[in-house]
Amino acid sequence: GNTILDSSGHPYLFHGIGRDSLEYSCNGDGYFDAQSLAFMGRRGSKTAPGTYWYANTVRLPLSEAIWLNGQASKGCSAAQYQSLVKQTVDTLTKMKLNVIIDLQWSDAGGQASGGAGWEMPDNDSVTFWQQVAPIYVSYSNVLFELFNEPHPTRWVCWLKPCTIHNDTSYVSDCNCKQTFTYQSVGMQALVTAVRNTGATNLVIVAGMVWGYDLSRIAQFAIVGSNVVYDTHPYPYSNKLPSTWDAAFGNISATYPVISAENGEYDCGTSYMSPLLSYFDAHNISWIGWSWVVIPGAPPCG
Repeated sequence: GNTILDSSGHPYLFHGIGRDSLEYSCNGDGYFDAQSLAFMGRRGSKTAPGTYWYANTVRLPLSEAIWLNGQASKGCSAAQYQSLVKQTVDTLTKMKLNVIIDLQWSDAGGQASGGAGWEMPDNDSVTFWQQVAPIYVSYSNVLFELFNEPHPTRWVCWLKPCTIHNDTSYVSDCNCKQTFTYQSVGMQALVTAVRNTGATNLVIVAGMVWGYDLSRIAQFAIVGSNVVYDTHPYPYSNKLPSTWDAAFGNISATYPVISAENGEYDCGTSYMSPLLSYFDAHNISWIGWSWVVIPGAPPCG
């Protein structure tokens, strides 16, 4: 049904933080040691003083291009990046935290060095999950967020293979905007790729309109088990509270829903406070965006 159960069969909600930076840098922001990661969760008797966020879940955004090819501009091989990811996941799971491995950036069919937020996943996305899923098949507290924010123009292109024409995105490796045409595999292909490895981990599937709109999931439902649908609300004119019922609230009565990313840009609470209350009222899990070390940024940056 629409309920996620824990290992004892009780309803479970994920509440956590997106741990940003591994999608654009193979080294991250440099704060992936055990003590720094501990600040995401509960403070224990042996942990250092500081501000602890008491999350039960940490979301790790990754790049398929760096995973598969490394990042020459930062001197990292694919093996080094994969090792850092594994070390980070192991550290977090040993702290009894859930981890969402999130394919944040794709590479437009191998054309974009480093990757970016393209419209849809590609063949490299399938390869990414074919390699990632077997590593974490035995981790019951690791979830797979298959593609960050789909935003094709048609629902059929969300679900099934489709050619994406003239997709433009900012690419950090070149500090420029690039435009590519490539073949998308569709969201169903990613679920199938994971399941074909034997992994039964929960998979998170984001909707349309940059991962926001789940309104037509009943007509374009993913085939497979342990599927959780994902919405990413932000304070844009087409994502205001008047749209929440239609976009994701109504379907949460039938399907399990998580918001693996959400946020507010002004360091205020006018959007986030009613949003979190809405999530709680609908038993929707949520992960805030984001926790990242940015030198010189304000505390909410």
